[in-house]
Formats: sequence, C-alpha cells, structure tokens
Amino acid sequence: MGFDSTGFGMLLGSFGMGAVIGGIEFLPRLRPKVSVESMIIGSIALLSMVTFSVGYIQDFGILCLLMALGGAAHITILSTFYTIGAKSAPKWIGARVLAIYLLILNGGLAIGSVIWGAVANEIGIPVTLSLAAISLVATILTKKHYNSTSLDNLDFTPVSDHWPLPPQHSIEPSEYKNQALITIEYSSINSNISAGFEQITRELGCLLKSEGMAYWELFQDPTDMGHYIEIRIADTWTDHMRQHEFVTKNIQVMENKISDLIKDCPTPKVVHYVGKSSSIW
Repeated sequence: MGFDSTGFGMLLGSFGMGAVIGGIEFLPRLRPKVSVESMIIGSIALLSMVTFSVGYIQDFGILCLLMALGGAAHITILSTFYTIGAKSAPKWIGARVLAIYLLILNGGLAIGSVIWGAVANEIGIPVTLSLAAISLVATILTKKHYNSTSLDNLDFTPVSDHWPLPPQHSIEPSEYKNQALITIEYSSINSNISAGFEQITRELGCLLKSEGMAYWELFQDPTDMGHYIEIRIADTWTDHMRQHEFVTKNIQVMENKISDLIKDCPTPKVVHYVGKSSSIW
C-alpha cells in the first residue's frame, strides 16, 4: 500500500489501542455474561476474520479499525488462556506452569513470525494472511477436545492433614534427593465394581500427575483380577514430603470416592520405598 513508517506505526498503534480498550472496557463486562469457551471461540473467529481482511482491504481508516478489533480479540485470547493456566495447577506449582505457558507463547510467536514471513516472501502477503486466517479457524475445530470449563470443578485448596506422613527414621539425609516409590495394594476388588474403580483411580492418577507426581500407573494381576497395585513415584523423597504438605482437596475427594467404592474390601496396603541411587530418569 506504499505506507511509510508513520502509516505502519499507526496500524500497529491501532492494534495496541484495541488491546488496551478491549482489556479495560470489554473484558470485564463480557466475563460475567459469556462462558469462557464462547469467549475464546468468538475471539479466535474475530481475529481470523481480521487477519483475512487486512490482506485485501486498501482503505487506511478501515484497516485501522480492523487492527483495533484484532487487538481486542488478541488480548482476550491471551488473557483468557493465562487465566486458564493459573487455574489448572495448585499454587505451589503455579509459577512453573505459567512459566511454561509464557515460554510456549513467546516461542510460538518467534517461530511463527519466521515461518509466516518466509511463506509471505514466496506466495505474497494476501495469500499468506488468508492461510493464517484458515489456520486460526482450524484451531476452533481442535479446541472441542479441550474443554476448559472442567477446571471450574477443581479445588486446589491444600489439605495437609489428608495424607499421614510416612516413617522417616530409617532414611538418611543423604537419601532425601533419591526417588520415592509409593505402592498402594488393593485386594479382593469385586468384579461388579472393578470398572468404576479403574475409572476413578485413573482420574486420580491424572490429578496426581498434574500436581507434580513424576510417575503414576495402575497395575492388575492377570492371575487374580481383583488384585491391583497403584504405583506412584516422586522425583525425590523431599518432593514427596512436599506433596504430603501440599496435597489438595481434589486428591482428597477422589481418594474418598475410591474408599467409598471399596469399603467392603480389605484395607489397601500402603508402602513407601526410597531409591538407592540418586540418578533421576
């Protein structure tokens, strides 16, 4: 379009101004009225429309307006995902989760800039922006497999008295950096509750891994179908002690469900082991 640096700066300024106005004026009003899923999908759709349109519209005033709309959609997407990231982990590990989120976000922006710039050099800006818009729309289709509203049912409030501390009298201070293995042995699980037991236990395993457990798995004895062993591994014995301190209501609720389900079965046997090698795999 033959813009000089001033015209280009005004376009980028419009994008930034849209983000500021959207974050201050529109987001606080939308959040109480619109679901998170609808807000994300609507913002992605708006940003894809803006991305497609700026490749073909030549009117400077309309372009500035479109860039402002794009900025509002962009800040809505980023802030909403940031909130989801903050809600998806307990507070003690939240900083690491958000650090990974920011790493992926900024890394994706850098890598994507290089890729789309190279594509634009080959096939031109309008076609490249059209492809980028189509790619954005495609993310709406993939998002149906990742429902963020389930996070509203999670409660990461610590319940430090839920797990009794394991005996430590035989553990040397030099072994605190070694891995911790916890086995929970279930026996005589009736066949009519085995399916429900396995489902709830797998859900518990997902929560444990999301809250910092290095490894989790449920095993079944093929010669005795009512005999299960749950394996939990923490990176270090110190980490496992912290998990006792930071265990959340999510874990408590799931373990209470398992206890209610197997109340007529023998009491599960819990055993703690400490690794004899400090190497981490």
